[in-house]
Amino acid sequence: PIARLPLFERMMNIPAMFFYYLKTFFFPYKLAIDQLWTISVIDFHGFYLPLTAGVLFFLAIGLLGLRVFKTNKKTFAVFIFFFLWFLVSISMFMQIYPADETVADRWFYFPMVGLLGIFAAGIQSLKFSERTRKLGYILGLGLIVLLSVRTVIRNTNWADAITLYTHDMKIQNNFDLENHLAAEYLAIGKYDEAEEHFKKSIFLFNQESNVYNLALLYEKKGDILKAKEYYYRALNEKNYTQTAHKHNLVTFTSLARVLILYDKPEIARNFAKNALRDYPDSADLWKALAVSEYKLQNHEEALAAAERARMLAPGAETDYLYNQIIYKQQIRINPINRK
Repeated sequence: PIARLPLFERMMNIPAMFFYYLKTFFFPYKLAIDQLWTISVIDFHGFYLPLTAGVLFFLAIGLLGLRVFKTNKKTFAVFIFFFLWFLVSISMFMQIYPADETVADRWFYFPMVGLLGIFAAGIQSLKFSERTRKLGYILGLGLIVLLSVRTVIRNTNWADAITLYTHDMKIQNNFDLENHLAAEYLAIGKYDEAEEHFKKSIFLFNQESNVYNLALLYEKKGDILKAKEYYYRALNEKNYTQTAHKHNLVTFTSLARVLILYDKPEIARNFAKNALRDYPDSADLWKALAVSEYKLQNHEEALAAAERARMLAPGAETDYLYNQIIYKQQIRINPINRK
């Protein structure tokens, strides 16, 4: 969603994104993957509070830099180096150029080096009594222990993908997490759970990929009418992947398979021809065209399409198709595995 916003609206999200990274760095309480939230209105909690926190943070960094400058000019050069490191690296993740997530904890690893360098230069410029140093060591050790415990707790959120997604959805839910969770249920044959979460994903944000997944679910369940309905619907939804194609290849090939198995061959042929306009080098679509032409008893057209498929993807599968057409034998088309 952040990538669909114009530049001005993405800039509205900068205070909240910056505050998220600071908050997570100092107090990593709630951690979750796949964060796709956006700030749509300028209000206190979403804009002014994070903006105030950001201003206070840079004010504190400025005062620390002034302290370093007054006490140690050599250390001040180090301070500036790490400050620029932090500033440049964090700006890469402020959605000036849109990314595929709003924030991601792993993106802060590189800016974190600059932030730690700033603190190290600041601490080095300060003079502490022996007692204060000892207290600092104890606090530092305690901080390491606390962060280690937090790491262990976060690791327990992962037993498998379903456990992780179920946990993180309680913190920040979105269409993508629902889609991922449903796909995991689909993979292990829990169709009812998968259908529930695919529908939630589509309700939150419908696009080609999650509608396609629901169609695939219905095909696996044997509900061919619904499968066809949602495959066609997937081709009417927008595809947000960065590709030169209008739709994902798997959407075309899956619907072509269903049409060949369960619909009239002329419908399958016309669909395959239209799909080949988007993917002219797809061996699977040429195979679909060959089979549908063969069913219509268009032997020469079927043979030409099979030859094209064999050129694009030489192997046992395309050889089988070509030979069956040559010798006018029945072509075996296997339905999708429903287990």
